[in-house]
Amino acid sequence: MRDTDKFIKNIDIAIVNNSINFLSTRKDYKKALKSFYEVLRPGGALIILTPNKLYYKEAFTQLIGVQFMPKFLANWYVKFRKRRETYEDIRLPSPFELKRWLKKTGFKEIKVIDAYTLLDKNWKRYFKPRFYLVAIK
Repeated sequence: MRDTDKFIKNIDIAIVNNSINFLSTRKDYKKALKSFYEVLRPGGALIILTPNKLYYKEAFTQLIGVQFMPKFLANWYVKFRKRRETYEDIRLPSPFELKRWLKKTGFKEIKVIDAYTLLDKNWKRYFKPRFYLVAIK
C-alpha cells in the first residue's frame, strides 16, 4: 500500500460545490456517492451544495418547471428559449433523492440544511433554490 492510498482512504471532510448536478444518470450519482463514502474516514463528513430540483425556477436556465420535463422536451424548450444548446448534461437532484441515495450508500446521519439560513429546521428548506446536504459516515 502506498502512502497516498492511506491518505485517500482517510479524509475528514469532502465538499462538493455545485458540480454533482452534472452527473446525468442515477447510476453516475450512485457511483460518485459510493466513491465519496469509500474515501472518508469513519465519522468523516460529506457536504454537498447543489441547486434544488424542487425550486420552481430551474437553476441553470431560470425557466419555470423545465427540470420536471422529460429530457426530449426540456432539450427542445431550452433551445427554443435560447437558454442553452442542450439540457442532456443536467440532472438536478431533490433533497429527498439525495438523502435516500446517501442512506443506501451507508451514510448514517444525513441532514438537509437551508443554504441561506444554515438551519436544518423548517419544511421550507426543501423548496429553496439551493440546499446543503451534510452526511456523516
